[in-house]
Amino acid sequence: MARLNIYWRFVKENGNKILIFLLFLVCSISLQAQPGWAFKLEGNLNDIDSNQLKKCIQDPLCKLCPIEIDSTTDLRRIEHLNVLTQTTLILNFDKVPKGLEFFDFKNLKQLTIFGNNRLKDISNLGTLQGLEMLSIIGFGGEEIKMDPNSFKGLQTVHINNCTKLNYIDDLLAISNITDLRIWSCPNLKTLIHDRNKQPHVKWLRLYNTPIDPLNLCSFIELELLILDGLSFSSIPNCLAETLEALYISNNDKLVETDGIDRLKNLKVINVENNSLIEDRKMNIE
Repeated sequence: MARLNIYWRFVKENGNKILIFLLFLVCSISLQAQPGWAFKLEGNLNDIDSNQLKKCIQDPLCKLCPIEIDSTTDLRRIEHLNVLTQTTLILNFDKVPKGLEFFDFKNLKQLTIFGNNRLKDISNLGTLQGLEMLSIIGFGGEEIKMDPNSFKGLQTVHINNCTKLNYIDDLLAISNITDLRIWSCPNLKTLIHDRNKQPHVKWLRLYNTPIDPLNLCSFIELELLILDGLSFSSIPNCLAETLEALYISNNDKLVETDGIDRLKNLKVINVENNSLIEDRKMNIE
């Protein structure tokens, strides 16, 4: 048990470094699986231009790895990324500099941001109307501030290992977001602070993030809900009537599931790894 605690403490303290290492490891392994002439494009944005990116996009043997941007980077080179439909950026700043604005990049569909727990402000990302998926990993701030009008096409958001995060209200104000996944954000206890606001999220997945289940009452269009590692004794009776699938796991405080009786559209409920309720999977006709 002592060894397990030491291991878990190490993972929590070094989570972002581990994630970045794994990302580079996957990149390297995928290259090793390719023929000997396969290559990868990586490094600081200073060392990469749009011609290299175009060649990498067109060459199936090229692997585009995370691109680093820091205080040494010529931020005017951000325009070189305009040829990409998806990219992963390691941002070594406290705040995204205003010069890093993506302007109105029409090609970019998927963006992943690694913040190394240092990045605390992404409000200067600029206008990304065509962006469909945004992943934020290792954000070090208490609030993700952004202009909802600049991300009208955003549909999917992944938030991972943001240890100080408390607020994501700006994100949930984006009306097109239907898929929200959150992992390991220990200070994120409330998803939306204005109960009069009603997010349009349909698929909500929460892992090891202590959200108060009553806060889920604002999500009136939910179809899929996954609650993994949350502690609550009963299923709130305010869940959306549109809910079709409910998955609950790793919650030793859950003692009863009476709150699901009113969910007439519920087709699947799965309760696992619970010491008080026998593990079971029920298909409801």
